[in-house]
Amino acid sequence: MAKKLPTAKPIIFLPDHENEVAMLAMRGATDREIADTFGVKLSLLRKWKRVYPSLSAAIDSGRTRADAQVVAALHKKAIGFEYDEEIAIRGKNFVDITKIKKVAHPDTAAIKYWLGNRQKEHFSDRVHNQVSGKAGEPAISMEVESRNEVMNSILNLITPKPDPE
Repeated sequence: MAKKLPTAKPIIFLPDHENEVAMLAMRGATDREIADTFGVKLSLLRKWKRVYPSLSAAIDSGRTRADAQVVAALHKKAIGFEYDEEIAIRGKNFVDITKIKKVAHPDTAAIKYWLGNRQKEHFSDRVHNQVSGKAGEPAISMEVESRNEVMNSILNLITPKPDPE
């Protein structure tokens, strides 16, 4: 994380540090880490957040920006994208740097993660089956983990095992 400020313990919040606080939050710092960076106790940071709404807003803003960047990167990875890459072409007496267009194809894991979280009702690994008994009896429900887990369980049952000695 960032360097600690001088060891003098501030007793009042200094608003000129809000940008630093937002940057620390954006980099994933917890409230405890932010307090440690400024050389104050966590309880004092929490008090500052209550007394100075701008401090609380700076922390929230930093965390929100970081989350938005990750969401954008995940979305980009899920749908694929084009980018330029610089390559060096070496000749006998020269080196030429040129840009080439490259394509990052959609990533199946990113697609699965995105849809599994955004459209659970349509793209879930878990299937919920309901089996009913005789008329008037309560329904019996059964949850099937995932196709792969079920297939692995079946394969383990039918795989030959060595004879005990």
